[in-house]
Amino acid sequence: MSIATSTEDRKVTLQLTGDLDLHTSQDLLDEVEHHLEQGIQGLELNLVANQKLDSFGVASLIETYRLADQQGIQLKIRGLSEDVIDLLQMIDVEKVAASLETQPPTNPSFFERTGGRSLRFRQTSKDFLVLASNALYFGFIGPFRGQGFKFWSLVGQIARAGVNALPVIILLSFLVGLIMAMQSDHQLRKFGAQHFVPQLMAVTIIRELGPFLTGVIVAARTGSSIAAELGTMVVTEEVDALKTIGLNPYVFIVVPRLLSLLLVVPCLTIVFDISGLGGGYCVAYATGESSFSEYYRKTVEALDLLDLMAGLTKAFFFGLGISLISCFMGLRITQGAEGVGRATTGSVVLSIFVLVGIDLFFTGLFFMS
Repeated sequence: MSIATSTEDRKVTLQLTGDLDLHTSQDLLDEVEHHLEQGIQGLELNLVANQKLDSFGVASLIETYRLADQQGIQLKIRGLSEDVIDLLQMIDVEKVAASLETQPPTNPSFFERTGGRSLRFRQTSKDFLVLASNALYFGFIGPFRGQGFKFWSLVGQIARAGVNALPVIILLSFLVGLIMAMQSDHQLRKFGAQHFVPQLMAVTIIRELGPFLTGVIVAARTGSSIAAELGTMVVTEEVDALKTIGLNPYVFIVVPRLLSLLLVVPCLTIVFDISGLGGGYCVAYATGESSFSEYYRKTVEALDLLDLMAGLTKAFFFGLGISLISCFMGLRITQGAEGVGRATTGSVVLSIFVLVGIDLFFTGLFFMS
């Protein structure tokens, strides 16, 4: 928060820009006390450019009124929202409420809307980079400097994200393998090339469908769960409680979920690949095109080390993206239960967009360079 001061006829106006919360309320009180000591005759607080006001900010406004009232100085507060005004009136601070001046609603111009969105995007990007850097530090560097994470918490997250997801992964991948094999056999049979179905299945699933569909399933199943869980912790102030007793939320909340998805997504991708190829073999066996040994031989011949590296590399970074996005969306909730729902939906949608971007990047890196 920044405070701009203007003085006219011994009347001071304080223009507040940014958040008035736990971390900045004391700055406001220090500024007010400084001007009151100089014997001013009037004080005005302008909060039109204020972005967020929490309970500490409201308390600082009440304390500002008390200090001004003690010296008989007139106080005016402009720019507060109707919700904050209602809160002040609800707690029966009558004189404070009487000092408020409600700003008439305005329709921002195109440039104001664009500028506001740009500033919000910049702040969101900054917050995400802070979370990502802290999570990666405490996940990979901190343990070697005596800042270890909770091992059993990591084990629990691996069980929830990995072991419990196996039935879904196996069933869906097998069905996808069946569908792909039937579609491929139908199309290739027109050209007398149905014996290439094993090669087509192997390359498509290992390179592309295996890691991508696994990432989508994990984002929808585990990513949404992480966002909802962390959002609920924020709403119930469990995260603030951890900070209050001196525990690092990144170590206890973010790092186990980050490391678990980094380990789980590649493993689930391997399971998806095997099960999907199994579905393809069932179609080849049912059509009489290949025996198991022949299907296995054609699959192995169609693949090389680059295909396996590409699939697992994508899966690793898919896990990284899903975990960071889900944790970020969950920890930035500010509007209670409604915010939890929006964060859960947003984490899945944003994760899928990020998966497509990562997929595109590594596809170009491995196969187009």
